[in-house]
Amino acid sequence: MEHLKENERQNIVAKFYRTHIHLKNVFTVNHFIQMGIPGSTIYAICARVDKHNSTQKKPKSGRPAREMPERLMVSWVFHYGNLVGNLKSTRDMLVTY
Repeated sequence: MEHLKENERQNIVAKFYRTHIHLKNVFTVNHFIQMGIPGSTIYAICARVDKHNSTQKKPKSGRPAREMPERLMVSWVFHYGNLVGNLKSTRDMLVTY
């Protein structure tokens, strides 16, 4: 089960949970714990299926990260020094501020 992607794992757990909805969540959790999926993940998937009838998560809130402009990057490197050795690798390492 560990080789599956997150959405595939969610769909498998949700399908199993829906077919055994008449049993308690513990039945589903015990079944998938034996396959190596953490219990908290299984409980979260079951709760989403109960509440929203879907396995999709809500989009994350907050301000999206943006890339640091080139002039600020040059200023940052001038003031704080070049951590990596050249500007390009520093820019790759520190893309957000």
